[in-house]
Amino acid sequence: MPLRRWKIRGDASEKRGKFLASTYKEAEFWGRPLHQPEKVWVEKPLIGDQETIEKTIFGKRVSDEGVEMENRFALDAKIKKAALAKGYDSIVLMAPKAFAEFKKNGRCRAASN
Repeated sequence: MPLRRWKIRGDASEKRGKFLASTYKEAEFWGRPLHQPEKVWVEKPLIGDQETIEKTIFGKRVSDEGVEMENRFALDAKIKKAALAKGYDSIVLMAPKAFAEFKKNGRCRAASN
C-alpha cells in the first residue's frame, strides 16, 4: 500500500527508524520535516499503543511514562530491531484512546488541530 509521508530529519533514524507523519504540520511537532514527502510501502505493520507494541515484541511492558530520554531512544532502537526480526516492516504507534477506537471500528479519526 503506497503512502506519502513526511519524514523527520535527523541521524537517529538509522538506529531508531524513520518517524513519519501524515501531514507536514504533524511532522513539525516532532522536529524539522523534509520539504517533500517520501513514498513508502507498508506491508506488515505492527499497530498498537505503547503497551500493546511492547507486549507484542517483548512479551511484557518494559517502559513507563517517566522513562528518561536516553533510555527512550535506546528502547526505540530495541523495538525497531526486534520488530524487524519478527517480520514487521513498520510500527504504527497510537494513543491508547485512538488504538481502542481502531480496534473497535477498524479505523480512527485523525486529530484535528
